[in-house]
Amino acid sequence: MARCNPSPHWRLFLAVAFLVVVLDLATKELVFYLLGEPDPYGRRSSVAVIEGFFYLTTSYNTGALWGLGRAWPYAPYMFGAFSVVAALAISYWVFCRGSALGAWPALALGLVLGGSLGNGFDRVVHGHVRDFLDVRLVVYDWPIFNLADSALVVGALLLAAHAFLSPDDEPDRSQAGPSGPAR
Repeated sequence: MARCNPSPHWRLFLAVAFLVVVLDLATKELVFYLLGEPDPYGRRSSVAVIEGFFYLTTSYNTGALWGLGRAWPYAPYMFGAFSVVAALAISYWVFCRGSALGAWPALALGLVLGGSLGNGFDRVVHGHVRDFLDVRLVVYDWPIFNLADSALVVGALLLAAHAFLSPDDEPDRSQAGPSGPAR
């Protein structure tokens, strides 16, 4: 069996993931405690933070991003299981295959792990994700989200930026012959 070779930034990865989970679950508890749960008819409790733009609105999401898949049977548990599998895969990569993983990707993966665990906890324990951040733009009423969703999106954007903007560490071997790169 191959030996694990963890990222030198595994502490950053775990600290970010832990912070995201704690902040996500704490803010959900606080907002839902203060504003109350949405009623069975779908009416939501809401309070304006910046009138006409930003509100705190309690909402349940049984689906994935923007409610996709919410009508599927057992959707919260299916997405909860996906969150657990994603968390295990990300952790395995950081701790067993991440020896070359830099600080930015470790930070990004910590955000993704924390967001996945925060929403995964909600799905498994509550049967839905608790959302409360409500941005209303003049031309578009953005779907209600939470801190875990924000961490997932920011983490994914950081990973994409890192993939596209970081210098290529490997030389192009497509032109290489048996004696090395073509000249």
